[in-house]
Amino acid sequence: MYAVVEVKGHQYIVQEGDVIVVDNVDLDE
Repeated sequence: MYAVVEVKGHQYIVQEGDVIVVDNVDLDE
């Protein structure tokens, strides 16, 4: 099973059980 996670307009496709850590995001907007 997959999930689509959207962060700051960027989409990440992650597999169930995976953990995405978004650290030190460059806010360039």
